Amino acid sequence: MADTASSLLSTVLRPVRVVAPLTLSSLGEVCADLPIIEFPCFGKPEEAAKLYAGQFDFAGATVNATPTSIFTVPAPSPAWLSALQGLSWLQHFRASGKIMHAHMAAKLLDAWSKSTGGPTDASACAESILNYCIHGPHLIDRALPEAVKSFQMRLRGPLKRLSKLKARGEAEALQKSMAMLCGNLAVSSNDSQITACLGELSTCAKNVFNPDGSHISGDAQISLNTTALILALLKETSKRGSFEPEQLSQTLDASLSYLTMLQTPAGNLAFTHDGADISKTLHALKAMRLKDVLEKSSFVGLAQFGGKARLTGNATTVMVSYKPGPSHKLDFKMEIWRKGELCFLLQDDPSVCDWKSGMANLYIADSGTLFTLPSLTDDGARRILSVFLSKDGTDLRIENECAFTDQNVTLIVSTPDFGKLSSQQNGQGAVITGGRNHAWQMSSRGAELLSFDKDLHVRQAANQSRMNVGFRLAAATKRQPSRPEIGTLL
Repeated sequence: MADTASSLLSTVLRPVRVVAPLTLSSLGEVCADLPIIEFPCFGKPEEAAKLYAGQFDFAGATVNATPTSIFTVPAPSPAWLSALQGLSWLQHFRASGKIMHAHMAAKLLDAWSKSTGGPTDASACAESILNYCIHGPHLIDRALPEAVKSFQMRLRGPLKRLSKLKARGEAEALQKSMAMLCGNLAVSSNDSQITACLGELSTCAKNVFNPDGSHISGDAQISLNTTALILALLKETSKRGSFEPEQLSQTLDASLSYLTMLQTPAGNLAFTHDGADISKTLHALKAMRLKDVLEKSSFVGLAQFGGKARLTGNATTVMVSYKPGPSHKLDFKMEIWRKGELCFLLQDDPSVCDWKSGMANLYIADSGTLFTLPSLTDDGARRILSVFLSKDGTDLRIENECAFTDQNVTLIVSTPDFGKLSSQQNGQGAVITGGRNHAWQMSSRGAELLSFDKDLHVRQAANQSRMNVGFRLAAATKRQPSRPEIGTLL
C-alpha cells in the first residue's frame, strides 16, 4: 500500500469467499511446520495462463521472458519492476489450480530467490514477503519435507534483508512488522523470536491506529485491510501458544468498532463509493475476536481523531467525515442514507473556507442526535457547524454559525447518478428524489442560492451570522402539513 501495502490488501474490500483450487497441496497431508495465513485470494486464472506463456504484463508494459531470465531482463519501468518483485502475481497461479502453473510459480520463485537485486526499501520488500507467505504455501506440496524446506530457504534471504531496512514513517513500520511476523512464522522461528515480532507489531499498530480505532491516513479501507491481515497473523500465532499483547487487543477492538460505525445500511464503507459489500468480511473479523461488545446494536460512536461520525434515526443514517488540523482546510462531507439507499451528499466548498478546526462532539438525546464541530480561522474568526438528525429519521437540520469573517460558507448538495434535484428561489422548496425510499424537501434561512446545475450551492448570506438548512422526508411532510419553521440548533 502506498500506506500499508494496498497493492496486496485491497482485495479484502470485496466479500470474503472460499477459494479451494486443485493445487499440489491436495496430494498429501498439510505439514504443520508451514502455516497457512487465512487471507482471501482473488487471482485470475487467465492471468496465470499469460504468465505461463512467458507474458509478463505489469504496470501497462509487457515483457516476454522465461522463468529463469525474467528477473535479469531490463525493466521497462520502475513500476513494472516493482510489480514483478512484489510477487502479487502469485495469487493468479493460486487461483488457477493447475499443477503446471504451480510448477511455473516454483521456477519463478527459485529465480526470485537467486536474483542479486530485490527491493531496496522496506515497503516493497515487506510486500514481497507477505505475498510469498500468503499465496506461496498453496502452490507446493506441503506434505513433502523437501518442498517445505525449499520454501523456507527461499525466504531467509529476503527476511534478513528486510530486518536491515529502515522504515520510512509509522505506516511503513507497521507493514514491515507484519511481514517480519509473517516470515518468521513461515520459517518456524523459535518462540522468543515470535514474541519479539508480536511486541514490535503491537507497538507499530498503536502508532498507526488512533485511540478511536481509525487509521492515521483517515482511510477506512486501509483500516479494514490492515486489521484483517493482523487478525489472520494472530490466528497463526495462537496455534503456537503465543499470547496476544493486551495493547494489540485494545487496538484491534477499537478498529473493529470504528469500522462498525462506518458500515452503511448498504453494507459498504462510508465515503468509499466503490460499492463493495464488506458485511461478510467485517462479520468474519468480529467472529475472530469473540467480543460481544462489538455486536451491540446500540453502538453510536464518534471518531474524534480520524474525523468520522455516525448519526442514526430509525431508518435514516447520516455519515459525517471531517479533517481538522492547523495546516489543512476543513474538509467536511456527509452521506445521507435511507433504508439502504444513498439519498444525497453534502459538503463544504473547499475553495471558499480556510478553517482551523477544534474538537468535534456528539450529543445523544431523546429527540435525536446532534453533531457539532467548532472551528477558528487564522485571524480568530469563529465558526460552529452543527448537524441534527431526529430520532424518527425524518428531520435533518444543518446549521452554520459564522461571524466576524468575510469567508462566506457554501454548502454543496449533490445526488447519486440516479437522483434528481429541483429547486425554487433561494433554496425554498428544493426537492431531492431518487430510489424507492426517499424524497426530501429542503428549506433554508439566512442563505442564498448560488447556482443550480447538477449540484445545489447554498451560501450563507453576507448580512447573516447564522445559516440554517433543513431536509424533511417528503412522506413525513404530508402527514404533518404544519411543519414548524427551522430554528437555531444551539
